[in-house]
Amino acid sequence: MKLTSLTKNKRLLINALWIFYGILSVLRYFKTGDMFLLWTGLIIGVAHLVVFLWTFFKSEK
Repeated sequence: MKLTSLTKNKRLLINALWIFYGILSVLRYFKTGDMFLLWTGLIIGVAHLVVFLWTFFKSEK
């Protein structure tokens, strides 16, 4: 699937926002001690980081 520049930028932005949400969830874990926040934050953050890096380095050729 070939990504257009606009689609690629949208995907990068959306993934960056989800990574930010994952980081916030982990930081809230340190404040509250709720394990749900830790694991969901880690899963969401890491999964979207992988997609972000894959999209960022994917060639448009």
